[in-house]
Amino acid sequence: MTIREIIVQRRSTETHISRNVTLDGVTVRLDTYTNRADSSWYLDVFDANDSPLVQGIALVAGLDLLFPYKYLDIPQGILFVNDHLGTVDDPTLSTFIDQEASLYYQEAGS
Repeated sequence: MTIREIIVQRRSTETHISRNVTLDGVTVRLDTYTNRADSSWYLDVFDANDSPLVQGIALVAGLDLLFPYKYLDIPQGILFVNDHLGTVDDPTLSTFIDQEASLYYQEAGS
């Protein structure tokens, strides 16, 4: 089973990270960012040409975040937030930097 961690936040001052990744042979740009009004994290997915595929996915624990979008040309594996403490439902601004949770991708068929 191949599971890959995807960095959401490197420093406590970061509120937006953009990175290009290849997952299950599909190259996408993943943007993770905060909404300070509700202290939450969100994800946008763009194709290799920087065209938006999905925007505004709330990063929450316990769900396959890409499941509703499998009909699109997106990676077909499972993208999920793993709650390391068993107490995080909706990651807040400090959740990822405090290592209370991480974002992972599990390849399809793994």
